[in-house]
Amino acid sequence: MARFISHSLLGATLLWGASPGAAGEPVSPDAAPPISEERVHVVGLPEHKWSFFFDTETMAATSLKGQWGNLTEAEQKRFTGLMAQLIYHAFQRFQRELKAYEVTLGAEERRTDGWFERKFSGRPRDPKDLSLEFTLVFSRDERGQCELKDWIRDELSTVTVYRSQFLKILRNEGFPVLIEKMRTKIKKDTAAPAG
Repeated sequence: MARFISHSLLGATLLWGASPGAAGEPVSPDAAPPISEERVHVVGLPEHKWSFFFDTETMAATSLKGQWGNLTEAEQKRFTGLMAQLIYHAFQRFQRELKAYEVTLGAEERRTDGWFERKFSGRPRDPKDLSLEFTLVFSRDERGQCELKDWIRDELSTVTVYRSQFLKILRNEGFPVLIEKMRTKIKKDTAAPAG
């Protein structure tokens, strides 16, 4: 299965939020494979402890919910490519944030839909900071490898955050405007200095 290159790790972002730094573009905007190529390791954990691949195709489809089926195949491909890059930049930003924490691997639970949830907690290195908790939602392929479907922080689903923005833009302005806004956000993310 085709995969796009990505790096470590996690976090929710608003489409119009603050721009993170970026190490480079993971994919062409109009050519996103469904599953990431490179294994992702959770920052703060030993690499053998837990890792996953991004399932960008599922993230893209669920972020548009019922509107996904109304897109042409070409539109779905274009949208998935841009969604992959938004996810990439969001994880880059959270990766930098996680460096300030000692991350602990928590419990895993199977959901009724067949997916799994793995909980993580982060103890701040600076005692003045608050602790951090986040949950990864994933499935397992035939080889047992984890494919990330969503991540939750402060009880807020990343895919749900994207969905609320995407559907509002689709309803009020249409698909071409949504694509243009996604491209604009990615350009800002790419141009921003690493922090």
